[in-house]
Amino acid sequence: MAGVTRPDIAYAVNLLSRRQVAPTVGDFQEVKRILRYLRGTTNEGLVYRANESDMEVFTDSNCESSKATSGYVIRIFGDTVAWRSKKQSVVNTSTCGAEYYATSEACQEIISLDKALRDIAGRTFYPVTVRCDNRSAKSCIEMEGSHKLKCFDVPTHEIQSVIEERARTGIKVPMSMTHGDFIKQCVKENRVKVTWVASKDNLADIMTKPLPSPTHKALKIKINNKENTDT
Repeated sequence: MAGVTRPDIAYAVNLLSRRQVAPTVGDFQEVKRILRYLRGTTNEGLVYRANESDMEVFTDSNCESSKATSGYVIRIFGDTVAWRSKKQSVVNTSTCGAEYYATSEACQEIISLDKALRDIAGRTFYPVTVRCDNRSAKSCIEMEGSHKLKCFDVPTHEIQSVIEERARTGIKVPMSMTHGDFIKQCVKENRVKVTWVASKDNLADIMTKPLPSPTHKALKIKINNKENTDT
C-alpha cells in the first residue's frame, strides 16, 4: 500500500521495515499507529487530473544517522505516479552529498520512466524539472568537480582497470559510473533541469522525515492532487 496508493505512509513504513530483525514493543506500537491512521483515512488516495503537460520531480534527503534517508516524488501531467523512501547505501560526509545522492537516484528513475512512456505518450518528457531544496547540492551540479562530492568514486575493484583503460585509449570512464558526475551528465545531455525549491514546498520532504501534523497534511494534499477540491 505504501508503494502503490498511499505515499503519505511511505516514510513510516520504510523506517519500521528496518527493524524487522529485532523488533521491540515500541515498534509494534508504531505499526498499530499506522494501521489506526489508515483506518481513519480510508477515503484518502491519489487523484489523477492530467492538468499539466510535463514531468516534475521533487527530491530530498535527511541525515538522521550515518546513512541518510533519500526520497523523491515524481509527477507526470501534474499527477503523482511514483515515489520512494529508502535508506541510502553509502555513508555521506555532508548534507550536500546526501542530497546530491538522492537527486542522482531520482535521475535514474526519470530515465527509466521516460523510456517506458515514449511508446505510450508518443513523446519524451526531457528535459525533466528536478526540484531540490539544498542550494549547495544544486551549486555542485553547476561546477566542474566539487570537494563536497569527494566520497563518490568508482568501486575499488574497478579503479585499476579504469586507470589502464584511460592510459590505453586516453578516454575517461563514462561519467555515469559515479553518482558524483551522473547528474551533471544528465544536465549536459538536457535530460534534466535542476532547480531550487523551498523546503516547505518540497513534496519529497514527506518521504524523508517525520513531520508535524499540519505540514504532513498539507504535503499529502498536494501529493494526492486534492488541492482546491472537496473530493
